[in-house]
Amino acid sequence: EFEYVKSLAVGTVTENIYVQGIIIADGKTANFPKNRYTIQDVATNKAIVFDSGANLDITRGDNVKLWLIGTENTAVTEGNFTYNVFTSVGESSILEKNKKAILNIPEIYIKDMTDDMLFSLVTLKDTEIAIPFGGYSNYNDWYVTGAGMYSALMNNYPTCIRDINGSNIYMLTNFEVPYLRDNLPQGSGYLTGLIVSAYNSNMGDIGTYSIRPLNKQDIDLAESRAAGFSEILVEWNCQKPVNFTEGMIFIPPTTGIPTAILSKSNATKFVSKYNAEGDIYFVDDYRAGKTVSTASYNAANWGTDVWWIIKNVSTKGISTPLSLQIETNSNPEHGPQNFAIEWSLDNTNWNSVQNGEYKCHGQTVSAKRYLTYIPGFKVYDFRLPDELLNKDNIYLRLRCTSTESVNKYETAQVQVIQTSSTNRIAHLSIKYNK
Repeated sequence: EFEYVKSLAVGTVTENIYVQGIIIADGKTANFPKNRYTIQDVATNKAIVFDSGANLDITRGDNVKLWLIGTENTAVTEGNFTYNVFTSVGESSILEKNKKAILNIPEIYIKDMTDDMLFSLVTLKDTEIAIPFGGYSNYNDWYVTGAGMYSALMNNYPTCIRDINGSNIYMLTNFEVPYLRDNLPQGSGYLTGLIVSAYNSNMGDIGTYSIRPLNKQDIDLAESRAAGFSEILVEWNCQKPVNFTEGMIFIPPTTGIPTAILSKSNATKFVSKYNAEGDIYFVDDYRAGKTVSTASYNAANWGTDVWWIIKNVSTKGISTPLSLQIETNSNPEHGPQNFAIEWSLDNTNWNSVQNGEYKCHGQTVSAKRYLTYIPGFKVYDFRLPDELLNKDNIYLRLRCTSTESVNKYETAQVQVIQTSSTNRIAHLSIKYNK
């Protein structure tokens, strides 16, 4: 039984035992470690991971009896999570193979995930990409693949996925996949993949579980936003408008309520380039391996109780769940780290959004080896409270909650925010379910 095998002690397997199940990862997929396999039980959908340097001549869908005597049960640790991998698996370990067995892949929602599903193939229902712009990697790839000394920055790109219930998870994509630069689908649908509990120090907290599709066909999302479960209430792509005038106080959203405002509590105006600490100015964003010029808001002068603010937004007539998506980072030279999402109905009395705290990460620069920083932006998704539904005007703010900065390069001691250091927003949207 799979449960028995998963409970075996670390070390050489001396019992004459085998498991029978369906091969899911076949050691060849670009979005899973090379020479690593998973076998899944048809009855319980539990999975076992094994490695082999041999040519096992098995593919996804094969029904296999895997002989375990003589293999090594090895513990692998990623962050706070440890799992077992059976190594030294050879051709003789495949006792029997039948082609293309049928596996009834469980269809679940994100909230239904459990530890028992780790490394199993599941299908997530009613999902969409939180900010569906760019490609399957929206980093400055030069830092990851084009500059050797930065190669430790990332081993995959995490795309934020959300579902119709307001839950979210990150979809992991290795840089070796052939569809890395393909445009993201903007609608909703089904997402099939292996449930993993991955560790990625550069991205900070990416949740208890992540999902790894094994090929592009596993990402069965509609191409068009019109074919999705969500509707845009208001959205800013944070790109410098073609009709931009120096000193503009207000930049309309890209989509949605034209009078809605995204600004900063102690900022006075928008400018093309940095001029004063009270300005919001434009810097680059990254989409599908390309640099998008002047496509994010950048602002200095941070400290406790300074915030980005969204106002002049009506939810009148909306009775389905609201959500907030942001794409953000900070200057690695002492930019702000800790933020919280808050809401108000009068711009005076503020309330915390449940689970609305987040940590920004510093964007690395070419001048120093910031090996703990990210080469781009991180996307966050938040479920907003139902108290904001059907209101004439709502207010949201992204408030800096401490003076601790993202700078971890110079010393292990906590570094404080510097006045000239910045926080950036590359995208912000508020959605509701249709």
